[in-house]
Amino acid sequence: MAILLSSSFAQQIRKDSYLRFVPLNYPRIVGQTATNAAFHLYGNPDDPNYQDVNPVDGIDDARHRRLLELAAKFAPYLVRNTTAIPMDFKKFMESRKAFPLHVDTWDVSRASAELIKSETVDFVSIARSPCQAALPASSNADDTTNAKHPHANAANDDCWLLALLQEFHPTKPQNERFKSALVSPNRNIFKVMYFDFPGEDEQSWKSEYENFLSGELPRAYHGISKIYAHPFIQEVRSNLHGMLGYEFILQYWFFYPFNDGGNNHEGDWEHINVAVTINGNGLLSAEEIRLILASDSAAADEQLVISRLEYYFHHKVMILDFLNPNVYLPKKEWQAEIKQRGQERLGEKWLWEKIRELAYVDRKESRINTHPLGYIGADNKGT
Repeated sequence: MAILLSSSFAQQIRKDSYLRFVPLNYPRIVGQTATNAAFHLYGNPDDPNYQDVNPVDGIDDARHRRLLELAAKFAPYLVRNTTAIPMDFKKFMESRKAFPLHVDTWDVSRASAELIKSETVDFVSIARSPCQAALPASSNADDTTNAKHPHANAANDDCWLLALLQEFHPTKPQNERFKSALVSPNRNIFKVMYFDFPGEDEQSWKSEYENFLSGELPRAYHGISKIYAHPFIQEVRSNLHGMLGYEFILQYWFFYPFNDGGNNHEGDWEHINVAVTINGNGLLSAEEIRLILASDSAAADEQLVISRLEYYFHHKVMILDFLNPNVYLPKKEWQAEIKQRGQERLGEKWLWEKIRELAYVDRKESRINTHPLGYIGADNKGT
């Protein structure tokens, strides 16, 4: 009986029944904060020296290089407990003849949702055949015929992708669920888009991502590891004192093609936040933010340290505060600061000692460490 249950739980969810596990709303794209814009975090398009060429990504090239330098300086070191590594999801498109984006159209107006049609956009063929057709001023977002978008025929996936981008445009969407709060009782169209990565259960994932002889990651996946970095500036205010200062945050995202933990699924994203400060002083001034962002800040880089780490695991967050008590003080001063705190909570002193260990490369504390430590595998060694 146990074997049968295990086997049934590992089966792939059928296409016509997966919707009951999907929230019936579209995730919103979050725009940059006013603070990011005020400091021109991604460059100032009005600056005559602004250049967005290599790569074309909406970020000034010089600022792009600077942000990468900062991301590398504070990039986490990950300890492997399994063959899993954070991967570059785009590499899956490069190594295959086809890599489709699945687009399923559902009618959710009734208690039992109906799958109306399933389509695909092949991301491998997009670069080979750029769209030459002029897209219409508006798309028929509720089209439920068996054909693709009229301006995106099957021979040109790029046109079909552009039509989808137009339909779900962040500021001028043409999709009815974005534009209107009114829901029709007879027809309520909902689209689900997803990539299907190799494997569908524990056995097939192991076959794909683990060499059966060595037990290591197959050679085909060597060189595919990647960590994504998202920098942002956070304004810190107090109801009592008003504006207190700024935080410069580096957010690191890890993509895993599967998760075979307690809730087996494909496409797992995890992340941590690294708050950066200068000389362990806490909140930053506007001048210090500009100094950090300057492309010629080599001298300032020597003063940059971690002020706080935030480890995210779903809705749970573990926070390691490097400044409270301040691990960058000489050890005797740090110990004196701890004594002044009075009664500690259970395990608090042990945690402070571990944070201080993380703050330095060596036991002599002669070199400051700027790389957080993380664990891959979600077992008793970490998350």
